Amino acid sequence: MLASAVALLGLTIGGLSAVGEGEPEASDEDTSSAATIPANVVPEGSAIPEGAYLVGMPPTRSPIPDIDVRDRLPRSTRRRHLVLPAPTVRTQPLVGLMIGLGLTYAYRPTPAAVNRVFLNAHARISLRRVHEHGFRLSFADWLGRGEIFEIVGSVRLDPVFPFYGFDPRLVLDDRSIADPHFLNRVNTYALSFTYQHPIWRAGPDGPARVRGSLRGLVGLSYALDQVQIERPDALLAAEMPGAIGLTRRGGIKVGLVWDRRDNTWSPRWGGLHSAIIETGGPWTGSSIGSWARVNVALRWYRHLFFRDLVLANALIVDALVGDVALVPLGQIGGLSDVDAIGGRDLGRGYIHRRFIGRNKAIYSMELRFEPFELKVRRHVVGAGFKLFADIGRVFRGGETVFDNNRVTGGPGAYVAIDRFSLIRFDAGFSSEMVAFYVTGEHSF
Repeated sequence: MLASAVALLGLTIGGLSAVGEGEPEASDEDTSSAATIPANVVPEGSAIPEGAYLVGMPPTRSPIPDIDVRDRLPRSTRRRHLVLPAPTVRTQPLVGLMIGLGLTYAYRPTPAAVNRVFLNAHARISLRRVHEHGFRLSFADWLGRGEIFEIVGSVRLDPVFPFYGFDPRLVLDDRSIADPHFLNRVNTYALSFTYQHPIWRAGPDGPARVRGSLRGLVGLSYALDQVQIERPDALLAAEMPGAIGLTRRGGIKVGLVWDRRDNTWSPRWGGLHSAIIETGGPWTGSSIGSWARVNVALRWYRHLFFRDLVLANALIVDALVGDVALVPLGQIGGLSDVDAIGGRDLGRGYIHRRFIGRNKAIYSMELRFEPFELKVRRHVVGAGFKLFADIGRVFRGGETVFDNNRVTGGPGAYVAIDRFSLIRFDAGFSSEMVAFYVTGEHSF
């Protein structure tokens, strides 16, 4: 796995010369000497001197905080168009080594502005014949109000989809996780659209630590699940026979988002909190009865002692009611759906979707240290290290608050390219196994 990761990084850096073609040649000039101007003394519409930045707000006066202008960004991260086509490698237990191609693109009109356009697309297949294809496309602040449009599409073809049932007494080991008794074939096709509309802004002309944006969220989603069992004695056939076959899931989502992050892709300060309700049924095109999900997620980011040492925390509570399909039982929803508890994002160290149920909660903490940043040609490559811990559980009747809590943790590392694309390496330790992950983006 490590050899694959090193090879991936070499291929990625080697292909960076094609990034940002057509942009002015980068300069080694240190931007730390650039002039700074307090935002509250610049009249609206006035010209800003060459080489100067507005302190506390980007020149576009965007209400969405992104890159802190006091970070002294090198010129290589200040191009309008950032493009990174590269081979991708992922790995996690049961899925196995997954290789493919990915494309990340961002459009930033000014050095400190938000990503007006952001696209992440990928096509991957694993040695266990698991397919993952999809894209995430977002548009931000095109109307000048801090609004966000996002479209997400995905296709997952999984011939080793796990179902370990609802019994918390079941204990697995490295061999039993791949027992055919637990594995099924599940293909999922999903498409969603969300819109976040600004409601209120805090400190629009103040420093990054006091800025924030309260946004209302509405969204639509639709998914198809094709579920097949590979053998008649499969556990899924015994515990959820109604899940076998074709299931249609249509949903409507509403909620609130409070965003105070200083940077949207790798925050060092602030928070991202959301409260979202999702519901569906026959009236949304579902083939199952009415259902609903309530998700509350709180995420905090603080740098400790110095800005390169970051403490990140997340607390997520997720509850489902009604006629719930198989796939959502093993996910935590909210702004996006993530496999949990167990997997490469939440509950690292357990097999993905290890603990499923209607009511779930998880607390995750990461201590991130980002000491290195090197120039590779016209690009900036940073390296970081971290320690993480996840504590999660599925709530069932008759249990106390201390029953069946699942604790995992371990070390990790990550590589950031041009401060907008990231490769993450995690090693998770649990009571059942040790799991290694290579993936993209922070877990939260």
